[in-house]
Amino acid sequence: MGPPAGNGANNSGGTSSSHHHQHNHQSKSTKQHQQQFLAATSNGVVGGGGSDDRRNCALCNSSLGEEAIVAMNRLWHPDHFLCNGCKKPIRQTFQAADNHAYCVHCFAERFNPKCAGCHEILIDTCLLALDKHWHPRCFTCNCCRRPLPNGEYYLVDDKPYDLDCHWEKRLDKRTQIAKERQNYPEF
Repeated sequence: MGPPAGNGANNSGGTSSSHHHQHNHQSKSTKQHQQQFLAATSNGVVGGGGSDDRRNCALCNSSLGEEAIVAMNRLWHPDHFLCNGCKKPIRQTFQAADNHAYCVHCFAERFNPKCAGCHEILIDTCLLALDKHWHPRCFTCNCCRRPLPNGEYYLVDDKPYDLDCHWEKRLDKRTQIAKERQNYPEF
């Protein structure tokens, strides 16, 4: 899943709002897949005693015993259903991408964006503001460092500010311009 599209920043000092995005990736636990296998076995779909019905592990191609995992339309020995990232057996929930299985951690490392503030992986709700992804707690006012409520902010010099700091910053900027004009009068 690619990055979410969001609203652009407003350079005129007006409010800009960020895009809220939920990451909801499909995942199944290996226990669910084992139950699928057992149900298929008891219904005669997999296994069943006859050599014509034997199924083999997708990794080692040897016949499966009583325990197997049904995942990604294939059968696996429990120790052979491996994460494509860390190469460890997947024992819990997994996520699939590009015809490969990943443990939840490796999937997030590889496919989820990172927060522009803390650089941690974004897993749940995130904001898209200033063309970057953020945890809501990490997208803060450039002056007071408080989180910006609802991701709403005002831009001054391409930096986000809350309403109070925005007006203070604009007033400081106008005062600075006025002082510069006093120090360098026009001829």
